[in-house]
Amino acid sequence: MENFKPKVNFRHLEGNFQPIKVCIHNKGNFENSPFVGNYEYKNYFEDVDYSASPRYYKLNKMLNGGWETYVISDANSNNKFTQGLFDCTGFIVVAEDKNTNQNISILSHQDPKKFLEPKLIDSFKLDLAESLKKISMRAKKGSVDAIIYGGNRFGGNSNNFEKSIKLVSEIIYNELGFKPTVTTAPKEDVGSSDIYFDNKNRRAYLFVPEQKKDITLEEFHPDNVIEQVEKQTKQQPNTYL
Repeated sequence: MENFKPKVNFRHLEGNFQPIKVCIHNKGNFENSPFVGNYEYKNYFEDVDYSASPRYYKLNKMLNGGWETYVISDANSNNKFTQGLFDCTGFIVVAEDKNTNQNISILSHQDPKKFLEPKLIDSFKLDLAESLKKISMRAKKGSVDAIIYGGNRFGGNSNNFEKSIKLVSEIIYNELGFKPTVTTAPKEDVGSSDIYFDNKNRRAYLFVPEQKKDITLEEFHPDNVIEQVEKQTKQQPNTYL
């Protein structure tokens, strides 16, 4: 059975519009995953690959800052996925199109070691703001939701995670009027995360390496990122691992 996180009420959502529901899977244990042994999903999911070629980005109308820096998908009704989030973070924004009555979404993958550098940060800000404006113009009132995912603090360094969360959430707030939920605290172990987004049903499947602390898998408000990381640092590892 898919174990989606329970959600509280969101003031930015109106009527019957639903928030993005996130189901977290242990990456080393694929039980109950809709993707286990089913590689045909790649025929139905758009790959938001931050290691792709300029030609791929142009063909798929993706904004990017170069190879393995950041990539933001086009706003469309495709299912989407991205893989290999080590230190990288990403976001999903979804809305219902006022003309087609279908969900449209954008998904990203960005490396804070690259996009936070002075030579790229302004480009990232402009591309993110442009993407959010596009989806906002097409969205029905009260239908937009967003999440942030990814990141790690392996070796005790969480600065990149904190800076990434703050920057992305502030830009989303400036353009959409609310701040997105952060799906988890930063990973504490080596290994990457993958995420798959079911656009029609607003469901995200997040695969993370097994974590030693329960708090690592807790969602939180981006304004509380420093507090959350401090709590994560203080919590003792689970004794059963």
